[in-house]
Amino acid sequence: MNNHIVTTLRNQFARVWAMWRSEIGNIPEAEWRSGDLDYLTPVRHACHAFETADFYTGIIPADQFPWGRHYAGNWEGSPVAELPDHAGILSLLEKIAELVDTRLTALSDDDLNASDPVFPWTGGTRLDTFLYLLRHTQHHLGELHAELRRRNIPRAAWK
Repeated sequence: MNNHIVTTLRNQFARVWAMWRSEIGNIPEAEWRSGDLDYLTPVRHACHAFETADFYTGIIPADQFPWGRHYAGNWEGSPVAELPDHAGILSLLEKIAELVDTRLTALSDDDLNASDPVFPWTGGTRLDTFLYLLRHTQHHLGELHAELRRRNIPRAAWK
């Protein structure tokens, strides 16, 4: 069985998770939960990116997904003091990286080319959904990267 697509996706997700680890590690604790724009608070981007990785790699529709199960609250609406600290978010990152990899490993290239009735807005197949998630995760990493540049905080190297 040829699983070149699965292997490629696993490799690309490993790269994006490595960049997230580095990016989070560069953020001083004093900057982790702060920002002059609430949306650009680093902890919010990380919580959102990691929670949606669980969502898009699963099979639970949005209206049934247990949002906030990885941390207390809502990435967008909870007070930042209630969202994970550095150690908590790095722990969540490891959990999500393993979850995504496990879910990908369970699939074949044929599975990825099959229809995805749970997330049709991503393009129609499971491959479309995983690529959508990869783009989404990288998008939020890019937003965080730009915010760190604006704050003159070192950024992760491209992988």
